[in-house]
Amino acid sequence: MSGGIVLVFAGIVLLLRNFGFLPADIWGHLWRLWPLLVVALGLEILLGRRGGKLATVLLMVMMLAAVGYFFWAPAARPSEWGKGARVEHSELLRGLTEARVEIDLSAGVLNLGSLPDDSPSFYRMVTYGHAPSIAFTGGEPGPAGPGQLVIGATRGRRRVTLGTSLLDRWELELSRGLPLSLDITSAAGRGEIDLRHLDVYELNLVLNASHSSLSLPARNGISIVRVTANASNAEIVIPHDVAARIVVSPQASSVRVDGAWSRQGQVYTSFNFDTSPQKLEIRIDANASRVHIRLAGATP
Repeated sequence: MSGGIVLVFAGIVLLLRNFGFLPADIWGHLWRLWPLLVVALGLEILLGRRGGKLATVLLMVMMLAAVGYFFWAPAARPSEWGKGARVEHSELLRGLTEARVEIDLSAGVLNLGSLPDDSPSFYRMVTYGHAPSIAFTGGEPGPAGPGQLVIGATRGRRRVTLGTSLLDRWELELSRGLPLSLDITSAAGRGEIDLRHLDVYELNLVLNASHSSLSLPARNGISIVRVTANASNAEIVIPHDVAARIVVSPQASSVRVDGAWSRQGQVYTSFNFDTSPQKLEIRIDANASRVHIRLAGATP
């Protein structure tokens, strides 16, 4: 059994190393834990079958502590996130009529908000840390039309230094007057997503082992919002004057919906939903997560 745990541990470390979440020299740091293998072997010899179970538990603790250090230690110091090279990106509107924005962030922090009303830009972005990949289409000279912006974390190995922050920080501002469809994925990251002044008619937010604060838009018509939280923590704020229908699908999760609602099972509906000119259709799929939904101005 102990040998199996060692193989599982080695496989997890190799997988995380290959995806760039752990440094290339990770084995040079983990070798300090080798005495635990001797302890586990000794317990198996001295105590027989009972010792094997104890050894298995010990090796599992070793695996969780070692891997957890690299994930949790940087997250415990959010003030250090995003230390690194500063790069600014921007694009002009140039006749865009609407746009789709796709964001894929790994191990970092995203602050998303709105540009000033009189800004001629479609977006402005300041990044710290590893430079992301950015692809923009649309807005060329010619007939007005839609555009697309794709922002992703650079793939491949990253240099990770023990005891310091390795996480990127993206500060993104989007045009207020442009209809937007947003697809945001965050893995092992943090997010402050403020859509209150944006014309977002569709949002797909996927959180994997992440923490996010989301302020939803207040726009005429219906906005479709889908939030999938996997082992994550999310706080969702609904504008005070906007009606909403919330469908919750919690799997081993804590989902809290504050405010006055007409409720049927896991469906929460504003009493003025049918007559309100501003509506939100919200679906929450929570898996081993904590989600808190409240109205703007209410006590968190």
